[in-house]
Amino acid sequence: ALADIPRPKEENHFFPRMSVLARFCAWILPRKIGAKRQILSSDNGDYKRSLLQLEDRFAVFTAGSLWETSERVDPGVWQHVAVVFDGTEVRFYKNGNESYFGPIVPTEEPVAPLCIGRNPAFGEHFGGLIDEVEIYDRALSADEIAAIYEKLRAKAEAAPAEDTSNSHDLENGCSPSENVAVT
Repeated sequence: ALADIPRPKEENHFFPRMSVLARFCAWILPRKIGAKRQILSSDNGDYKRSLLQLEDRFAVFTAGSLWETSERVDPGVWQHVAVVFDGTEVRFYKNGNESYFGPIVPTEEPVAPLCIGRNPAFGEHFGGLIDEVEIYDRALSADEIAAIYEKLRAKAEAAPAEDTSNSHDLENGCSPSENVAVT
């Protein structure tokens, strides 16, 4: 649980410690390929921290560095993504499989809010659905990420690709706050 996250100042913003931002998981269903589409971001113009779709691949911004993964974005398919930032290294996971990025340079805390499905400074709305967002106050191990993925995989495989009953389409910047839970 995250005790240090204050009440949201705006409908879909909250301001956790930056070290917390990059310890999270989410299920996403991208509908479009192309452009820069933010999944989770606290970017105030200097690329502090973001997980995004960059054209047809996933990428992570960390303190001015852009780490592009070899993992392809699969439009129309639910997929589990996770980022673990432990203060010195960054790791990305898609469907429980790890991509190691390596060491990063620690930076100051950002002043931008944490936004789900868009960049707080530039928009860059995610084109699809985001569900089951989890934010952690510690770095998760590869085994923990795999267990989280496996726990919800059957649910994701059983759900039709267009099941929107518990998710929000973020294409037009609508607020996801109704279904966001911080654990």
